[in-house]
Amino acid sequence: MNVPNVTSVSSVDGSGWFLNIDSDPRFGNTMEQTVNGLIPGHTYELSFSQAAGQYAPDPDLQITSWWRVGFGSSPLVDSAIMTVAAGDPISAWQSQTMTFTATSTSQLLSFLAQGTPVGGPPFSLLSGVSLTDTTTTSVPGPLPVLGVAAAFGASRKLRRRNPLG
Repeated sequence: MNVPNVTSVSSVDGSGWFLNIDSDPRFGNTMEQTVNGLIPGHTYELSFSQAAGQYAPDPDLQITSWWRVGFGSSPLVDSAIMTVAAGDPISAWQSQTMTFTATSTSQLLSFLAQGTPVGGPPFSLLSGVSLTDTTTTSVPGPLPVLGVAAAFGASRKLRRRNPLG
């Protein structure tokens, strides 16, 4: 992407890959992807990097931009609001982290670009999206462990009584 006074914008990881969406609220621009292989009840951490910009830097116009994130039937969550100062073309990249709980094995992950002022034109950049299952496998509590120990002890006792064992 080229904006006046800036030769190019690079992604936060330096790969050059990022998504740029007009965040003027009149347009309701959304990026969506179905995520499969989820485990209902597990907690997932969504992390991504974001930046904000304006196509034609106006010396009198301050731009704000953010992402409204959806994950299945979970309530929508807004990322931190990014600000581009008047006369600047783009903000610095910011890391964001959100936590969601899966309710199904397949859910829609969505990013709705939001910004001000209307007609600014504000835009939102997105890079490095990652979704990680953070639910740890639980260790058996004391009762199952005691049950296994009791069964092991009883089996040893039976072997001592059995003349063939």
